[in-house]
Amino acid sequence: MGYKERQLVKIVKEICEEDGIKFESFSDNWIIQLTNKEGKKALIYGYKFPNNGAAVSKLCDDKAALSDVLKANGIPCVEHMYFESSKSPMVGEEGIWTTLLNMLDKNGKLVLKTNSGSGGNNVYKCETKKELEAATFEILKSHRSMTVAPFIDIDNEYRIIVQNNRALMIYAKQRPNVVGDGVSTVEELINKNELQEIEVLPTIDLKYIPSKDEVVTISWKHNLGQGSLPIPVKNPILLKKLANFALVTANKLNLNFASIDVVKDKNKGFKILEINSGIMMESFSKQNEDSYEIAKHIYRSAIYDYFDMPMKDNKKTIYEFFSEKMIEEKVEKENERRTRKTK
Repeated sequence: MGYKERQLVKIVKEICEEDGIKFESFSDNWIIQLTNKEGKKALIYGYKFPNNGAAVSKLCDDKAALSDVLKANGIPCVEHMYFESSKSPMVGEEGIWTTLLNMLDKNGKLVLKTNSGSGGNNVYKCETKKELEAATFEILKSHRSMTVAPFIDIDNEYRIIVQNNRALMIYAKQRPNVVGDGVSTVEELINKNELQEIEVLPTIDLKYIPSKDEVVTISWKHNLGQGSLPIPVKNPILLKKLANFALVTANKLNLNFASIDVVKDKNKGFKILEINSGIMMESFSKQNEDSYEIAKHIYRSAIYDYFDMPMKDNKKTIYEFFSEKMIEEKVEKENERRTRKTK
């Protein structure tokens, strides 16, 4: 996808036209400069807005470092361990292979990926020494470092977009799947749905013919860039748990605008998987008109917050109303506690 095709550019440009903000772009629209009526400037670099501090923004780009900081702050997370190539002067005489093998023996399955970025690219699930060796070579031949995490058999993965102590959007990531018609093979359904680029699970029988309406999940990855679909969360109990967890995490890290990926394992425990200080809503905003307007509202909210401008409209996502209700409940409980204390 070229920079000129990005939804973010289109949306931010619309916001600027509607709100009297000067829009300038550089490097094929990868860098955007905004100037409000008072002359204050804001830079958007890729998908990163200026709302976060530089240090915490860099921290979110470093999966292993983020894992260490989350653990230090008592936040449940999927542990990521940092590795560099054995050629690196940072690696001791023992190398990295023994540690990797010990991790595989301990966990049974590992996930290897680049330490920064990915979007589902250069991500490998390893169950054997051969797979571990191949994945390690593949990543480190073109990247300085990688991170290794235990594979978790998760119940679901969620993304919570937070901004200024509010949860603006919460959705589950539905893994890529095909729906049977009773006639076509899995391979034919993949081709019909233009999912040929998806990394299909090796256990999938491509010649199998699913019955009509039978759903066949074809990938283990939850990345939106790898074909997963964002499904808005509606369950109020789940919403409260996810919003609370994400907002507590954002407050502890002093994050103002971020998307927080949370996994729920088979034991029903919630853990932080990753945090993105760059807010990408390309797939989500393309779903339908409502999704586009929600993405536009979220980007507008971040821009207005940085420029200290009051929102002109009364538009709010259902998650904002939910966040406001949570804050009101906390204030009420605190007032009750203080009242009881003074008596």
